[in-house]
Amino acid sequence: MIDDDIVYFQHRAETEIELAQLATSSKIVAAHYKMADAYFEKIDALRAVDAAKVMPSPADGEDEGNREAEPEPQSISEQPLPYVDPSRAVPAASQPQKQAAAVWSPETGVIPPFGDAASFMTGMKLS
Repeated sequence: MIDDDIVYFQHRAETEIELAQLATSSKIVAAHYKMADAYFEKIDALRAVDAAKVMPSPADGEDEGNREAEPEPQSISEQPLPYVDPSRAVPAASQPQKQAAAVWSPETGVIPPFGDAASFMTGMKLS
């Protein structure tokens, strides 16, 4: 019986949406969408009633709050950080950065020629 009602109200809601698309006045469009929304709410209510019939009720004397809940997954912020061995730490400066620091420094003010600058920035030697 509930399935038949759901099919009926689904058909009515779809019809209201089609009528809203054909309407020429904004007030008529709004009225059709309100009717469609009412039909969709009715469908949701019928599905909730249907689901309540299928769901088992708590056993006699058992409170729903006493049921064991499944543990929630940890969020990323709650997960422990992986251990990092300090002796295996990677230095912050990469090889091109070290080359750039070796070629130019603010103290010397020496700017490398273009070919050298391009080679350490791209990692490729220019001819």
